[in-house]
Amino acid sequence: MINQIICLFIPSIIALYINEQTELYKGIRYYLMHVMLVNLFSYIITVYIFEQPYIEFTYMFTIKYLILSIMITLLMAQTEKQYIKYLNVEVRMEENENKGKKERGTKEN
Repeated sequence: MINQIICLFIPSIIALYINEQTELYKGIRYYLMHVMLVNLFSYIITVYIFEQPYIEFTYMFTIKYLILSIMITLLMAQTEKQYIKYLNVEVRMEENENKGKKERGTKEN
């Protein structure tokens, strides 16, 4: 039981530390998102790549799953940090002046 808790919830704490979440609400939301995604990717890799359809948390499997989860966490956190640092998305909406005047029924002189 403790093996499962360690493997499922501990690796995502590393992502909180790397991305320095300070606000409580955003930190909790970020942590839960990482828990779900890290374990999803770890499960997919375990089942489909390593071809182990049944997961039993023995001590040896716990160590392997923990290492895999930590590697995925580090990869996700660094990717997200680089994405935020180098990619800036700005959305700007402008109304066409002629279109706005025609819709309001005013005439252009």
